[in-house]
Amino acid sequence: MTAKYYVFLFLGLTILVAGTVALFRLRWTTHSRVRSLCIKLSTSVFAVGYAFLIFDFIFSLVVVESDGLGFTLSHQRWRMKYWKPVNSQGYRDYEHDADSLSGKQVLIVVGDSIVAGHGIDHITDRFPNVLGAKLKDRWEVIILAQNGWNLMMEYQALSEYLHKPDRLIVSYHPNDIERAARRNGFTRPEVIQKPSGIMRVPVERSAILNRLYWRFYRGSSGNAYWDYLRACYDDPEIWRTHEAELLAFIEYAEQNGTDLAFLIWPQLRDLEGSRRFASKVTGFLHSRNVEAIDLTRYLMGRKPEDLIVNITDDAHPNKAIHAEVAGLLRKQLVPWD
Repeated sequence: MTAKYYVFLFLGLTILVAGTVALFRLRWTTHSRVRSLCIKLSTSVFAVGYAFLIFDFIFSLVVVESDGLGFTLSHQRWRMKYWKPVNSQGYRDYEHDADSLSGKQVLIVVGDSIVAGHGIDHITDRFPNVLGAKLKDRWEVIILAQNGWNLMMEYQALSEYLHKPDRLIVSYHPNDIERAARRNGFTRPEVIQKPSGIMRVPVERSAILNRLYWRFYRGSSGNAYWDYLRACYDDPEIWRTHEAELLAFIEYAEQNGTDLAFLIWPQLRDLEGSRRFASKVTGFLHSRNVEAIDLTRYLMGRKPEDLIVNITDDAHPNKAIHAEVAGLLRKQLVPWD
């Protein structure tokens, strides 16, 4: 909520207090046990109301952090503060024009929220930007990424982009198979359960209640989504459709003389559980003689809290992992000169 909204609530509560005081002093003047009880009760209610407003306002100012689902009020505040710069094409990236590209080779990194830097406060700390800093002035690093993109959205953005890359890195996550599943009539289970009924307005307006609701939701969401993903990767028709999506990038690279590599991310909260997804994709790409870096083997054995932005709210890779992945790409995808 904005500061104006808190002022509005504060004034509204104050008007109620004034009305209640007037009631007891001007209308209900006969002393009785019921009147005394009502005075004490109303005093307690208004005291709690003022205290809640004050703490809620302070909480809204102090708690500014990302959320993996992107629905919390704290995430909205984080996005307003940190989701910049956004270039003229709508990407969280710098502008790239003829002058910036002059005399340089072009590296395009395409992907979804990981590449866009979900949970990373400053874009200079994302792995593509850290890699670009290591490459200095020889390469222009261009980001084509949006939260929630699937492989075909990424491919379309790449195909429509004016500049053709000398090198292309496709960032892959296990949830990239969802589009292939939908095309084969396999529906994803509900993973977002927004508040409804009388809970909707308080949860959507109060910083504290919003936080408590989504914390409880995450603690009770279960494993339905991972059961769904396992079924997707095991289904022959879905996998064939997904192979065609991967092949689209391979064909693009062949047609444009582009050096192609895939960066395969596991689910960082469950490295062991997502290892076979990453392995299947990596195996397919290697069978097509495409460079594929499976991060599972580099990250296996580490604790989730050492890998992700926020152990409770945001399972995207943290700043340290972005830096580590940039170093791995610098070392693995040679030559760069």
